Amino acid sequence: MDVWGSGLGTGGWGLEIQNCVPYSHSSSRNWLDMANRMAFRNISGGTTHATFRFVSGFRELEVWQHGMRLVERCYVATSSFPSRETYGLSSQIRRAAVSIPSNVAEGYCRRSTRAYANHVTIALGSHGELETCLELSGRLGFIDSVTLQDLENSCRTVGKLLTRLHQALERNLNSRT
Repeated sequence: MDVWGSGLGTGGWGLEIQNCVPYSHSSSRNWLDMANRMAFRNISGGTTHATFRFVSGFRELEVWQHGMRLVERCYVATSSFPSRETYGLSSQIRRAAVSIPSNVAEGYCRRSTRAYANHVTIALGSHGELETCLELSGRLGFIDSVTLQDLENSCRTVGKLLTRLHQALERNLNSRT
Protein backbone atom coordinates (compact mmCIF):
# COMPACT_ATOMS: atom_id res chain seq x y z
CA MET A 1 0.00 0.00 0.00
CA ASP A 2 1.26 3.46 -0.84
CA VAL A 3 1.56 5.82 2.09
CA TRP A 4 1.72 9.54 1.60
CA GLY A 5 3.61 11.76 3.97
CA SER A 6 3.12 15.37 3.23
CA GLY A 7 5.82 17.76 4.31
CA LEU A 8 5.22 21.42 3.77
CA GLY A 9 8.28 22.75 2.03
CA THR A 10 8.93 26.03 0.30
CA GLY A 11 5.86 27.54 -1.32
CA GLY A 12 3.59 25.25 0.68
CA TRP A 13 4.11 22.32 -1.68
CA GLY A 14 3.68 18.85 -0.32
CA LEU A 15 6.01 15.94 -0.89
CA GLU A 16 4.66 12.54 -1.87
CA ILE A 17 6.52 9.65 -0.35
CA GLN A 18 5.40 6.26 -1.63
CA ASN A 19 5.88 3.00 0.27
CA CYS A 20 7.59 4.71 3.19
CA VAL A 21 7.13 7.47 5.71
CA PRO A 22 9.45 10.36 6.52
CA TYR A 23 11.61 9.74 9.55
CA SER A 24 12.86 13.29 9.90
CA HIS A 25 12.32 16.50 7.98
CA SER A 26 13.24 20.15 8.11
CA SER A 27 10.83 22.51 6.41
CA SER A 28 13.49 25.19 5.97
CA ARG A 29 15.30 23.30 3.19
CA ASN A 30 14.33 23.35 -0.45
CA TRP A 31 12.68 20.15 -1.66
CA LEU A 32 15.75 18.65 -3.34
CA ASP A 33 17.99 19.26 -0.35
CA MET A 34 15.25 17.91 1.91
CA ALA A 35 14.85 14.82 -0.28
CA ASN A 36 18.58 14.15 -0.16
CA ARG A 37 18.72 14.42 3.64
CA MET A 38 15.55 12.60 4.70
CA ALA A 39 15.93 9.24 6.40
CA PHE A 40 13.23 6.70 5.68
CA ARG A 41 12.01 3.49 7.07
CA ASN A 42 9.68 1.09 5.35
CA ILE A 43 6.33 0.43 7.02
CA SER A 44 7.53 -3.13 7.63
CA GLY A 45 10.63 -1.77 9.39
CA GLY A 46 13.37 -2.08 6.77
CA THR A 47 15.06 0.76 4.95
CA THR A 48 13.88 1.53 1.44
CA HIS A 49 14.32 3.88 -1.48
CA ALA A 50 11.67 6.54 -1.89
CA THR A 51 9.95 7.93 -4.96
CA PHE A 52 9.58 11.68 -4.78
CA ARG A 53 7.34 14.07 -6.64
CA PHE A 54 5.63 17.30 -5.78
CA VAL A 55 2.11 17.15 -4.44
CA SER A 56 0.71 20.45 -5.60
CA GLY A 57 -2.54 20.26 -3.68
CA PHE A 58 -4.64 18.18 -1.34
CA ARG A 59 -6.50 16.52 -4.25
CA GLU A 60 -3.34 14.57 -5.04
CA LEU A 61 -3.08 13.12 -1.53
CA GLU A 62 -3.95 9.43 -1.48
CA VAL A 63 -5.66 9.78 1.89
CA TRP A 64 -7.94 12.51 0.48
CA GLN A 65 -8.74 10.45 -2.63
CA HIS A 66 -9.59 7.34 -0.60
CA GLY A 67 -11.61 9.48 1.78
CA MET A 68 -13.66 10.92 -1.08
CA ARG A 69 -14.41 7.43 -2.44
CA LEU A 70 -15.48 6.40 1.06
CA VAL A 71 -17.87 9.36 1.21
CA GLU A 72 -19.41 8.35 -2.11
CA ARG A 73 -19.87 4.76 -0.91
CA CYS A 74 -21.44 5.95 2.33
CA TYR A 75 -23.93 8.13 0.46
CA VAL A 76 -24.93 5.23 -1.79
CA ALA A 77 -25.25 2.82 1.16
CA THR A 78 -27.31 5.21 3.30
CA SER A 79 -29.70 6.03 0.44
CA SER A 80 -31.47 2.72 1.15
CA PHE A 81 -31.82 3.35 4.91
CA PRO A 82 -35.37 3.65 6.27
CA SER A 83 -36.81 7.15 5.85
CA ARG A 84 -37.07 7.50 9.65
CA GLU A 85 -33.24 7.51 9.68
CA THR A 86 -32.91 10.46 7.28
CA TYR A 87 -31.99 12.77 10.17
CA GLY A 88 -30.56 10.06 12.38
CA LEU A 89 -27.96 7.42 11.62
CA SER A 90 -27.94 8.12 7.88
CA SER A 91 -27.11 11.78 8.46
CA GLN A 92 -24.50 10.90 11.10
CA ILE A 93 -22.71 8.48 8.75
CA ARG A 94 -22.69 11.01 5.95
CA ARG A 95 -21.40 13.84 8.14
CA ALA A 96 -18.67 11.70 9.70
CA ALA A 97 -17.56 10.46 6.27
CA VAL A 98 -17.51 13.97 4.75
CA SER A 99 -15.52 15.23 7.71
CA ILE A 100 -12.55 12.97 6.91
CA PRO A 101 -11.43 14.33 3.52
CA SER A 102 -12.68 17.81 4.46
CA ASN A 103 -10.35 18.00 7.45
CA VAL A 104 -7.41 16.62 5.47
CA ALA A 105 -7.98 19.31 2.83
CA GLU A 106 -8.47 22.11 5.36
CA GLY A 107 -5.36 21.16 7.33
CA TYR A 108 -3.26 20.89 4.19
CA CYS A 109 -4.42 24.32 3.00
CA ARG A 110 -3.52 25.99 6.31
CA ARG A 111 0.18 25.74 5.37
CA SER A 112 1.24 25.01 8.92
CA THR A 113 2.42 21.58 10.01
CA ARG A 114 0.90 22.03 13.47
CA ALA A 115 -2.51 23.00 12.02
CA TYR A 116 -2.28 20.17 9.49
CA ALA A 117 -1.58 17.64 12.27
CA ASN A 118 -4.50 19.03 14.28
CA HIS A 119 -6.92 18.63 11.37
CA VAL A 120 -5.66 15.11 10.67
CA THR A 121 -6.37 14.35 14.34
CA ILE A 122 -9.94 15.61 13.86
CA ALA A 123 -10.22 13.42 10.74
CA LEU A 124 -9.08 10.43 12.85
CA GLY A 125 -11.86 11.19 15.33
CA SER A 126 -14.40 11.31 12.50
CA HIS A 127 -12.99 8.02 11.25
CA GLY A 128 -13.70 6.40 14.63
CA GLU A 129 -17.19 7.88 14.63
CA LEU A 130 -17.82 6.52 11.14
CA GLU A 131 -16.62 3.03 12.07
CA THR A 132 -18.96 3.03 15.06
CA CYS A 133 -21.96 4.23 13.03
CA LEU A 134 -21.30 1.67 10.29
CA GLU A 135 -21.15 -1.15 12.82
CA LEU A 136 -24.36 0.07 14.42
CA SER A 137 -26.13 0.25 11.06
CA GLY A 138 -25.09 -3.36 10.41
CA ARG A 139 -26.34 -4.48 13.82
CA LEU A 140 -29.67 -2.75 13.19
CA GLY A 141 -30.00 -4.40 9.78
CA PHE A 142 -29.95 -1.16 7.80
CA ILE A 143 -27.06 -2.35 5.66
CA ASP A 144 -26.36 -5.78 4.16
CA SER A 145 -23.27 -7.70 5.20
CA VAL A 146 -21.51 -7.44 1.80
CA THR A 147 -21.92 -3.65 1.65
CA LEU A 148 -20.92 -3.33 5.29
CA GLN A 149 -17.76 -5.39 4.71
CA ASP A 150 -16.85 -3.22 1.71
CA LEU A 151 -17.37 -0.02 3.71
CA GLU A 152 -15.42 -1.36 6.68
CA ASN A 153 -12.49 -2.34 4.43
CA SER A 154 -12.50 1.09 2.80
CA CYS A 155 -12.76 2.74 6.21
CA ARG A 156 -9.84 0.66 7.52
CA THR A 157 -7.67 1.76 4.56
CA VAL A 158 -8.49 5.41 5.19
CA GLY A 159 -7.76 4.95 8.90
CA LYS A 160 -4.32 3.49 8.20
CA LEU A 161 -3.47 6.32 5.81
CA LEU A 162 -4.63 8.92 8.33
CA THR A 163 -2.63 7.30 11.12
CA ARG A 164 0.56 7.21 9.05
CA LEU A 165 0.07 10.78 7.88
CA HIS A 166 -0.45 11.89 11.48
CA GLN A 167 2.66 10.01 12.61
CA ALA A 168 4.72 11.65 9.86
CA LEU A 169 3.47 15.11 10.79
CA GLU A 170 4.14 14.49 14.49
CA ARG A 171 7.69 13.33 13.72
CA ASN A 172 8.15 16.48 11.70
CA LEU A 173 6.97 18.64 14.60
CA ASN A 174 9.08 16.74 17.15
CA SER A 175 12.23 17.02 15.04
CA ARG A 176 11.99 20.82 15.17
CA THR A 177 12.17 21.02 18.95
